[in-house]
Amino acid sequence: MPRSSAGDKLLHELGYRLGHTLGEGSFSKVKAATSNKYKGPLATKVVDQQRLPSTVMYKFLPRELSIMRKIRHPNIVHIFEVIELCNGKLYVVMEAAATDLLKLVQ
Repeated sequence: MPRSSAGDKLLHELGYRLGHTLGEGSFSKVKAATSNKYKGPLATKVVDQQRLPSTVMYKFLPRELSIMRKIRHPNIVHIFEVIELCNGKLYVVMEAAATDLLKLVQ
């Protein structure tokens, strides 16, 4: 049985449940998720801010999140919520895409 982190417990209290890993990058994982608040398939990007280079942490990540919160387009996933914990984890709750961009390009 996998260990439950403080972040997982907080997400559960907020009505989220994390599922299997959909993808992984150098500094984050994307997990399937469900919610009591939002209907439809969700994905949660879990970013380990302690592993981020300072340029990503202070320049690129804030810019990406700012843009993603504002954009309303049928071909771009919508961010519902960003949850930042004091342990350095950032949870970005968003719509789950039917496929990823790499698969579409291929």
